[in-house]
Amino acid sequence: MSPFLKVMQLFLMMTATVLGMLVLLLVTPDLEETMLRAVRHYTTPHYSLYGQDSDLSSWLLSWQNKTSTRKVWCGCIQEIEVLVALIIIVPTLRGKCCLGHTQLVPTHNDVNTVNSQLDPHIPGLSVGIEVDRNRKTFIPWPYSEECGRYRIHFARQKSLPMTALVSFPGSGNTWVRYLLETASGIFTGSVYIDRRIISKGFYGEAVPPDCGCTVVQKTHGFALDGLVPAGLAQRTAEMKLFQGRGILLLRNPYEALLSYRNFLYGGHTGFAPHSRFRGPEWERFATQLAVVWKELAATWINYTRGHEAMVLHFEKLHLYPHHDLSRLLDYLGISVDEQRIGCVMNHIDGPFKRPQSSQQILFKTRDPFSEKLHRILDAVIFDLDRMLEKRGWDRIPIHLYKFYKRNST
Repeated sequence: MSPFLKVMQLFLMMTATVLGMLVLLLVTPDLEETMLRAVRHYTTPHYSLYGQDSDLSSWLLSWQNKTSTRKVWCGCIQEIEVLVALIIIVPTLRGKCCLGHTQLVPTHNDVNTVNSQLDPHIPGLSVGIEVDRNRKTFIPWPYSEECGRYRIHFARQKSLPMTALVSFPGSGNTWVRYLLETASGIFTGSVYIDRRIISKGFYGEAVPPDCGCTVVQKTHGFALDGLVPAGLAQRTAEMKLFQGRGILLLRNPYEALLSYRNFLYGGHTGFAPHSRFRGPEWERFATQLAVVWKELAATWINYTRGHEAMVLHFEKLHLYPHHDLSRLLDYLGISVDEQRIGCVMNHIDGPFKRPQSSQQILFKTRDPFSEKLHRILDAVIFDLDRMLEKRGWDRIPIHLYKFYKRNST
């Protein structure tokens, strides 16, 4: 294709994208809902390229049989603070964001693996975990004399089961991943690709979620759509991909909504303007997503069986990190290395902790949740607590939930 035709093709794609976004602006009364869908679309889940009903494992194996290289997918950074970013992403997906990018990596047969029980040069790894020494590692605390010897590794390909780390956005998923990676010595994965956290050492973000080389895989399920799917099959589709195995991370929906709102406007460590926490649009946002918070959790509570899944309460993990992190590792079948856990406790915050801001001070004196929102959120908390009790899981630590029952009548 000539350079002129390439330029024309790019121009037409850009024009079509701009027109499409203008149409959305004209016909969609709530721009934020459109942005929520855009986040889902443009941070493409690894498996969505093949449809949720396809067998990604078979597809990957077929590629391994054909060639000594393996396809990996690169995604685009979630730039959603301004509408222009959404317009730019579409042609980028066909170019530099390379859904067809190929990276040379060793195939399964070429991997040199090691059992940590036998290798004294890999400190702090659980007995029986096999790591891939040919792949990139990460040192989480390189400047610590005591903890600088610990590394995070990829496990051997297909040696670990898929395990979801599922949560509503803003619930501390990335922080829990940091704790798990540093405590276990094995990378975590994701059904999305977020380059900002890859740059912080979360290298498992860039590999397929069913590689069997990461200890858990992050997902927000249908929450990023901002809507609850109408049918049960759609609601449970992703859960079935994980065969019902997962960790349900629950956080106070009041604080999760505030955190998610901040993420939408300020990224992992920024803040939304104060004006975004009042007015009709904020009321619609919080009302709709309160239901999504409840139904996402309810799906995993009501449609998993036995000991395949567990619940983890963010507030209790924050209050008792050593105890709850040890419980997580036990669920995952990973033995606890107390020296390594000690290093995690000494570096508990991780790289994405939001700094203190005037927002926290403001919300102590001005409640961002109206009386109507309090009634809605208190009701979904109560309903979910009953579900947890019925399932026999740890109930919601309501005494640790800020804003709960404050303005209810």
